[in-house]
Amino acid sequence: MILFEYIPQSLQLDIANITCICNYLTVDAIIIPANPISKYYPDSISCAALLKSVISRFGIDSLEHKNVGLLSNLRTSNLVFIPTIKTSNYTEESLQSAFLTLKYANLRAVAIVSGDINPTSSDITTNDALLLLDKLSRQDNYFCELQVFCAIDSNITENTLESFRKKISFGIKDFITQPFYEINTSHHTSINDNFSISQPINYQFFLKYMNNYIDSILRLDSNQIRFYCGFLPLMKERIAININKKKIGIFIPTSYIKNIALDALNANLDIFNSLKGYNCSISYVNFDDARVFLESVGNSIIEDKT
Repeated sequence: MILFEYIPQSLQLDIANITCICNYLTVDAIIIPANPISKYYPDSISCAALLKSVISRFGIDSLEHKNVGLLSNLRTSNLVFIPTIKTSNYTEESLQSAFLTLKYANLRAVAIVSGDINPTSSDITTNDALLLLDKLSRQDNYFCELQVFCAIDSNITENTLESFRKKISFGIKDFITQPFYEINTSHHTSINDNFSISQPINYQFFLKYMNNYIDSILRLDSNQIRFYCGFLPLMKERIAININKKKIGIFIPTSYIKNIALDALNANLDIFNSLKGYNCSISYVNFDDARVFLESVGNSIIEDKT
């Protein structure tokens, strides 16, 4: 399953960009983030509802726009739009209104994140939102069936596991990791190995560790929990270096930075190909760069078929 995180700008441009995404990738859902990096963007629930309505009713290829291409294989009625609720933007009252808006718009899924901490943010956390959602689900079956996605840190620490355990207790089954840039391990790694919590790990080890934690420690069925490997393809070396300097929770290994300096397209394509067989969630910094990456993915798929 492939999720794609898309930042809305204007309806016609969004339709064109989503067309581009779906022309090159078999995308199952579009995630609309809520004010990423604390910047102002249109409301995610409103955008998700409008895009869902327009695309499911008319189909992308029937909209009159010079930049919109034809989608011969896209079943637009199955494309899910997932808004994001950033709890730090809400009071308890406005958060409940947001959940009711999801129902009003008949959206099937939502992503819930705590968001950035700043002087104007509220004290509402993801767990507070899940507690409220649990109460609403006892009153309305819509909230029982609502698919909820939560974030999970890519570094396995006690805090990561405790946060994960709490979310699991609320029935959350879908977790999106922070971006990984090393997918498979080239050497055998035991889940019993001692490793520093600051040591970067690859996604294969992360998945193995978490599944073992679910089965052995939580005594639950790991097959019922879905992880989506975050991937933020970068096209410029300086952007990768700046992200590491900002220390925003995304670790970009030196090997990846060197690879994109030499050949960014192939570096990102290698990672994308390594993700085949895994659920993943793709995001971007700049959509023009994302378009170049998407085109390279599309071209590689065509080459594989010939």
